[in-house]
Amino acid sequence: MNGPRSLYGALIAQIEKGNGDRTALIDNRESYTFTDLVRAIDLCAEELAGLGIGKGDHVGLWAQNSIGWLVNFYAVIKTGAVAVLLNYSLTDKEISAQFVRNDVRFLLYGRNKLTINGEDVISIAGSAGIPASCVCYIDDRDYKKDSAGRKIAPFTEIPEEQSKNEVAFLIFTTGTTSLPKAAQLSQYGLVRDSLIYDQINPNVETEVPCIAIPLFHIFALISVTIALNNGVSAIIVSDLHVADIIEMASIHKASKLITVGALHQKIVEHPDFKAKLSEQIVSLAGGGSGLTQTQFLRIESAYKNASFINGYGMTEAGGIIAIPRITDSMDIRSKATGMIYPGKTVRIMNGNGEILPAGSIGEVVVLDEGNLMKGYYNIPEDEQPFDDKGYFHTGDMGYIDEDNYLYLSGRIKDLIIRGGENISPLEVEKKISNDGNIRECKVMGVPHPVFGESVVACVTCADDALFDESAIKDSLKGELASFKIPSVFFVFDSFPVAANGKTDQRALKIMMLNRYRDLELKDRLEKGECVFKLIIRNSFYNIVPTASMLESFALTAGFGKASAAEIRLCVEEMLTERIINAYADVGEISLKLVFFKDYFRVVFTDRGFEYDIHKDEASNYSAQIILGLVDAFTTSDEEDGYRSYSMDFIYENSFDIKSFLKNRQEKN
Repeated sequence: MNGPRSLYGALIAQIEKGNGDRTALIDNRESYTFTDLVRAIDLCAEELAGLGIGKGDHVGLWAQNSIGWLVNFYAVIKTGAVAVLLNYSLTDKEISAQFVRNDVRFLLYGRNKLTINGEDVISIAGSAGIPASCVCYIDDRDYKKDSAGRKIAPFTEIPEEQSKNEVAFLIFTTGTTSLPKAAQLSQYGLVRDSLIYDQINPNVETEVPCIAIPLFHIFALISVTIALNNGVSAIIVSDLHVADIIEMASIHKASKLITVGALHQKIVEHPDFKAKLSEQIVSLAGGGSGLTQTQFLRIESAYKNASFINGYGMTEAGGIIAIPRITDSMDIRSKATGMIYPGKTVRIMNGNGEILPAGSIGEVVVLDEGNLMKGYYNIPEDEQPFDDKGYFHTGDMGYIDEDNYLYLSGRIKDLIIRGGENISPLEVEKKISNDGNIRECKVMGVPHPVFGESVVACVTCADDALFDESAIKDSLKGELASFKIPSVFFVFDSFPVAANGKTDQRALKIMMLNRYRDLELKDRLEKGECVFKLIIRNSFYNIVPTASMLESFALTAGFGKASAAEIRLCVEEMLTERIINAYADVGEISLKLVFFKDYFRVVFTDRGFEYDIHKDEASNYSAQIILGLVDAFTTSDEEDGYRSYSMDFIYENSFDIKSFLKNRQEKN
């Protein structure tokens, strides 16, 4: 590769071009020129080396977005160490596990979830084997002031092979659908991809991007390096709240807004948006999460004169895999993830490892000599997502058209298989999102006893009062096969959001499953939930243990001792009556305990002589006891000459049947 091969070298190249006094970075506290930035990195790298940080050491970087974060990121890599980019929202247990799992020896930290809550980071680091002398707080440091006037030393660029092959940083997969894994990346890919971005967007040198993504994500890093390595000022948003993003972009005259799809949607809905950004922003960039065509069009049309580019990339692939051109039509930009990015070889592969022709749907696989991860850190080789030809398997499904544009159709592992039919959640989400009232939509599968899985949709609405599940289902009938139409819709006020602004799909699925279980339990209780069923031999010896068992269940189900004793007495009297009167010879009695929403039912079924309890009430002492204690008694004829007798008992006021059945199910 001609030109810079390292992140630091790319900054030096900007100074050599005469851009030293140009503003490079702006955050919520300060701004740095390119010269300020290089001086600060030099000072920081010297100090880190003085702490003993050197080649190959794993250095954790754990703080919210700031210029200081970037200074330390560049400095760690300049020393030859490996920067481990940590999510600032992790809990103490999660961060400690990351320290251990990824062999972190030094920790550079600033404002994060734990420091905001007053937690002792030094103690947490110590519990993971990181001594206090290797833990440094970075947010209070004024690197610009402390490095002012430093002379920039002559720099010799590193060899290309070193830039390609040496791991420079560990960056984690998002963990919104699974546990995060650390992808090992070199600096070569960031530098190369940033310097060829002008092939996609020739206006890059005139843009002023506002970057509202956590810097510990690849989308943020590639966005920052595209700006810096093209001599452009980058605005870094520290607090990723919608109001703060709008304010930073407005104050610093951003012309381009870069964030994830979910935040783009919230920005255009904010009351300050129209006055502050709708005319100022002329370019939008998204990534990190898919948008339906309807959502895409809503976002772009909210601006007076902005073009939206929503590309496709992955941490493991070093950032960008495909991206639309700024000159592409709205129709293409809203449907395709874009043209294959220069330097990337992207193919569509079937399950047998065969490359498919244009237009065929299969798994998206990627090959790139200079910008693919070196594998997940501390993950066995047989669990790495590469095949024997070196292709990285993304797990995404899609196709490439004749113009070399990539279209996605869903995730392989997100496929819903209902009755043997494969269902792409993305296809269903796109159709549902055509409803003007739907803001967000996620389609998921839930277990089904007959079909294997059932389709469920989670949505947020512009106006919940206008949501009409029946009308949406009717509208889908002409768009989707019947087996693809969700059986249930759950309306949420908002979806849970991860630190990077994307929908936290793991958290959403847990919330959905809890609501689905409640709904399923409600349906089961309306029909009756059988807790147990016994076959009792026609013998007096079985009366006492059976009645005692029912008494215990009654106590567990919230009945008081007196009420439970009454239930026991009813069971004893009923069994006694059936054993005495039902059979001439020895037979069997079926007993079931069935829970309903407001009561539970004890059901006796046998083929003995009929017991007309109401007719016998005047002369039969057992009948008097039973009818005096039960809340309802019914008789029904079954098949093959069987007859059932049901005794109903209304729950005590304090009993929560749903919680009882949930706890019982979890224990089982």
